[in-house]
Amino acid sequence: MTHRILVFFALFTALVACCALTWHVAWQRGIDELRLNAASRVDRTTSTLDRYEYLPYLLSHHPVVQNVLDHPDRANVDRANRYLEDLNARTPPSRT
Repeated sequence: MTHRILVFFALFTALVACCALTWHVAWQRGIDELRLNAASRVDRTTSTLDRYEYLPYLLSHHPVVQNVLDHPDRANVDRANRYLEDLNARTPPSRT
């Protein structure tokens, strides 16, 4: 009887160890896949942003934007918002 109990506990321990190892391997594969997907997204986002790196310089030299930065009252903010909305409407959507 004692021998059967020892065999049972040995088999049970081996089963628990196999389950833990399987879970650990699956977890690591999932983490690796998430890292790979994140790196791919960062590459796509960076390439998209690189296409527009000139915009801050271009906008900072526009008189409407300069005016709102110098005098941020309601009328100037509204004028700058209309300008940016118009610019956004006329700009073709980005391709990623």
